[in-house]
Amino acid sequence: MTNSANKAVIRTREILHEKFGGECWGQDCHESDMANLEFAHIFPTQVKGRGRGRKERIYDISKNPGAYAYVCKYHHVELDLIRKMINAGRENLGLPPVFFNK
Repeated sequence: MTNSANKAVIRTREILHEKFGGECWGQDCHESDMANLEFAHIFPTQVKGRGRGRKERIYDISKNPGAYAYVCKYHHVELDLIRKMINAGRENLGLPPVFFNK
């Protein structure tokens, strides 16, 4: 059974789906099924990592849309690997990380 709070989260996610273009941002990827798309951090916010509660995540995305990329699961993993490589390179140079680590 879906309560009114869950309905609000679902509706907000639908609005964000449209706001973010309705498909994966990955190059040459045209995945558009909301069930196969997720919001990946590209810059840190108060919410960290995956699956921190739908309501909190959706609220954070609404508040900080520039901190997220809208991608399929494959491109989410790719973004995480790129972020880790950048931070590892910065650490080797003695520089602070640009992105938070999970």
